Amino acid sequence: MERECQRSGTRGDRDGIPPAGIDAFVARLDARESQVTSIVYEGDGHFFRRENELDYFARVEALFARHLGGRSEPMKGERQLGATVRMQTVPR
Repeated sequence: MERECQRSGTRGDRDGIPPAGIDAFVARLDARESQVTSIVYEGDGHFFRRENELDYFARVEALFARHLGGRSEPMKGERQLGATVRMQTVPR
């Protein structure tokens, strides 16, 4: 069975990674016809505040459930309460 490969890049906007580097990475994956989701937590560095950490874990859990099978706890709304997430998905 062939599985679709989903890629996700996650960082805080104060992580020290230049945004142009992330944009170039996403563009290279897009050129390879891979679906890419870029997740940025505003106001966080390399480590996330608890609200953003819970948001991230919920997104990863849902991704695993979709692509590997199994269950995940549904999120209430588009983000966890108090999360500062900004997302961009480059479709396949």
